[in-house]
Amino acid sequence: MRGTGKRTASLLSILAVMLILSIVVPAAIAILKRSRSTAHKVACTGNLREIAKMGMLYADSTGLRLYPLGAGEHPRAHESLNVMVAFYSAPGLRLRPELFVCRSWNGSPAPADADGNFSLSEETCAYSWTSTSVSAPGGAVVISSDKHAFSWSRRSGHYGGMNVVDSHASVEWIPVEHLGPDGLPEGLTR
Repeated sequence: MRGTGKRTASLLSILAVMLILSIVVPAAIAILKRSRSTAHKVACTGNLREIAKMGMLYADSTGLRLYPLGAGEHPRAHESLNVMVAFYSAPGLRLRPELFVCRSWNGSPAPADADGNFSLSEETCAYSWTSTSVSAPGGAVVISSDKHAFSWSRRSGHYGGMNVVDSHASVEWIPVEHLGPDGLPEGLTR
């Protein structure tokens, strides 16, 4: 009889530990997912701010006082950003391909050649860009953001909204419900 009581106590102890773990583990996983999402937003904010600053320097350096804009009536984001990448192709000014890949996006950086040159494409650029010529001075105008707000199936992004940067390099989080019908702020293209 005495051995049965010890086994019952051991069994109850094991069940108590399992109950506690069944409560603590899901809570810990939720906290880790939230921190990962926050880290991705922060990294994305840094990328967008740097892209905006490079756009500002491009506008000042070219004397055009305009942000880079690719050829075509409605250029894709990567075509416009390639104008800026080509402008910064000199040693010491070269941009990194990783700058154009948000950590919450399932894409890979553009492959660079031996000289460090690269070209962005739909598959290697995680950001949208303005689809019209934007004058650098004056009031702030949205110039870039995450590329996909509504396409969770193929490429993932930040859930619930996107980071958006303006022509003064100020980044703001925009909830999905405040975006246009295509999932982008007005005036941007994928």
